[in-house]
Amino acid sequence: MLTRISSTIAANLATILTSKNITLVPKNLTLLSELSNCDMTCGVVDINSDIADTLESSFKGTVTEHKGQSNYVQSKHDILVDNYTKDLTDLVTGYISFARNVVNKEVLVLREKLQDSLESYKYKEPEDLFNVKYYKLHDVFKSSLIDEEIQTYSSYSKSIYDTVDFSKLPSDFNLAAYILTGDQEQDSIIQSWFNSSPNPLISYVANTINEYSLSTIDSLDYSLINYLFYRSLLNKTDIDLGLSLVSLKKIAIANKDYFGAKLYVALDLYKKEIKNGRILCNCSNTSFSYFNRQAIDITIYEDNFDEFVKQGGNVEIIFGYISVSKEHTVNISDLIVNKDKYLSRWNNSRSLYLISLNKDRLDIFKQLLRQAFDSSIADYKNSEQEDLFYSKNANYLQETCKLCHEYIDKLEVSNIDDLDAITLDLVAKIRYRFTNSYYILKEMKEIMEMSDSVDPLEAALYSTVKYLVDFFVQELDVVKH
Repeated sequence: MLTRISSTIAANLATILTSKNITLVPKNLTLLSELSNCDMTCGVVDINSDIADTLESSFKGTVTEHKGQSNYVQSKHDILVDNYTKDLTDLVTGYISFARNVVNKEVLVLREKLQDSLESYKYKEPEDLFNVKYYKLHDVFKSSLIDEEIQTYSSYSKSIYDTVDFSKLPSDFNLAAYILTGDQEQDSIIQSWFNSSPNPLISYVANTINEYSLSTIDSLDYSLINYLFYRSLLNKTDIDLGLSLVSLKKIAIANKDYFGAKLYVALDLYKKEIKNGRILCNCSNTSFSYFNRQAIDITIYEDNFDEFVKQGGNVEIIFGYISVSKEHTVNISDLIVNKDKYLSRWNNSRSLYLISLNKDRLDIFKQLLRQAFDSSIADYKNSEQEDLFYSKNANYLQETCKLCHEYIDKLEVSNIDDLDAITLDLVAKIRYRFTNSYYILKEMKEIMEMSDSVDPLEAALYSTVKYLVDFFVQELDVVKH
């Protein structure tokens, strides 16, 4: 039967609709039309009467007396409501159970697969155009070896290197151990430098190197490793290079002095560059173009960069300078004076490159999403009810894949950060379009986003209420007088 609450709500709604000259008419062959066609005991409702009371009483059954006992006989309306209440309850309970226990689990599976794929792939950013390295002079170049030995080459003028045939050098030759001096403290620093150097130190000794192609910081490593090698060779003379002892010592002395002088020059050049505020090492590649997808390597002097930051600089200013100039001779003062100009240039270049990157990012995202979706379907084991449905709808899965791929094709860059919305659309809205799961799960999601205190069961209740309201609204025609 009608309750007092439902009658009051209905009366209030009727009053509002009447004031707006609107009538709600049940559609033919619907549940609402069947309920509204039940006999009312009141006939036309008097405008001056209590509408809620009248509605509540009009659909009541009758009370009969038999042998002193009162019996309530249900009205046609009561019977219909009781029957439909049970049917609707069972139906909606099934909808919610399927949505939460089947569809939502598949949404989560797809999201996890997609998230894993995205995490294993790093999207490029405009800043990835640069492979930035920071160089700080190693302590070995400030050690007692430098102070006591290399400084003595400040006025050395010899520049002739005696070529050595290293073809007889043992394949297992341990260069790291051979160059040690015997001084524990000094050797600890040498070992640290040797292990941290990015340069091919054994190649610097055993192969012919075009010295003029070396950068300032590469010259430091190149000169030091050769100086230490010939220093040890002079002291030990224990490597068979096919030379007499006299010739071996002669070459060791000459080459030790040669590389000692080169190391002094390289250190002096490095100190001048730091003193003059140079930011970029001359090994930096400054041939920048946002049309080029290959990253360029730049090396920044860490000490000067720290000072640059203290004066308000940042690495984006350096990027802007490189996008304007092909030189690597810029210093701190120039960057600071022109920082607005360089930042503006970088922002412009970044925007142009971002357009290209976003297209790549979208294409990659679509590819990963397709793979994740196809994988989620392949891994899923259908329930008996689903197998029965698919057996009656032979082309359903093929059509589903077609619709999902069409959906993916239409995605824009602005969409791809909302993984929850995308996976919900693909699974609930398209893959399980034969159910009401999308409506239920979407409403649950929106309700839970309103407050952290709402749990899934409560959200499911609210979602169900709204679903039923929409269900009955669909059974009405709105007539405007």
